[in-house]
Amino acid sequence: MPIRWLRFVILILLFTHLTNQYSPVVSFITVTSIANAYCKCMKTWTKKMKTSVLTVAVLAGISIATMATAAVVHATSRSLPSSPTYIALGDSIAAGAGLPLATSASNEDALCARSSQSYPNLLASKLGTGVTNLACSGAKDSDGIIDAQQLSSVTIPSQLDRAFQNGTPDLLTITVGANDVRWVQFISKCYVDTCGTLKDTASAATFLTALQGKLAYTLRQIKERSGSHTPPKVLLTGYFYPISSTSCLGGQVTNTELRWINAQTDNLNKAIRQTVTATTKISSWFKGTYNFATYVPITFSGHGLCSKDSWVQGLGDPAPLHPTVAGEAAIASQLYAQIK
Repeated sequence: MPIRWLRFVILILLFTHLTNQYSPVVSFITVTSIANAYCKCMKTWTKKMKTSVLTVAVLAGISIATMATAAVVHATSRSLPSSPTYIALGDSIAAGAGLPLATSASNEDALCARSSQSYPNLLASKLGTGVTNLACSGAKDSDGIIDAQQLSSVTIPSQLDRAFQNGTPDLLTITVGANDVRWVQFISKCYVDTCGTLKDTASAATFLTALQGKLAYTLRQIKERSGSHTPPKVLLTGYFYPISSTSCLGGQVTNTELRWINAQTDNLNKAIRQTVTATTKISSWFKGTYNFATYVPITFSGHGLCSKDSWVQGLGDPAPLHPTVAGEAAIASQLYAQIK
């Protein structure tokens, strides 16, 4: 079988697999993004290849006309009332992993490592309101935000489904993406082996491209689930540099590896920011759709692991490389500054 046809078959199989889990739209975006990234590397992103990918989408029943219509639908952000309905979505950073649980914590709260000292709780306090924190340790945008998340033998329902089950909230904060791009695995590899190889960098780039498709779908879902109501104000956070220097790591991570970790953090933040602002090749199809969403960069400058005043849990703490209480407070303050 010629190589070009083999690639085409692989795309069909991948698209079919994705549509069994997600909508055709997010599957189309993800497959197109992956194909684009791969073929750019191979310098074979020809007009014929583009046509092949579009053919896969059409065969799966996607209406390109519908997607084009979606691109011209604009949505502005709502103004927050004095006591907004606030729901937090995300991963272990938003859950407050490693910090004390609330005294009234449910079994699900414990499984998800949701802390009363997480940034959503601290932000809610600043806003003078309550919060429903649905964030869960290990959550991905695919398995956690969009779809249900499996933790051991327990199924945690889709965070997005639960966020809208009682109507459209006023405020949503979202911290997600690190698990989608296998951040923990990369950091672990840096510590126990050698990271930053060409293969590592290529893998990270592929995961980032797929993440952008999923984030675009998530934002589109927020708009659609809002129905006739103005969408909530949505704040998507970036990620902080977890390590300030290698001085306290016992030589397990080199300065070269630390630079690679920081570069990948930059790439992750760039992927999130570009999706929110619809400045990527794929997300630009939806230009103007995400006016209700804002990217909020998060910085722990001078407060990473190995600094004199670290806002990051150490390797011997319950959740290494996650924010301390001071770190969660810093995230809450940076989000509050964006709101006010």
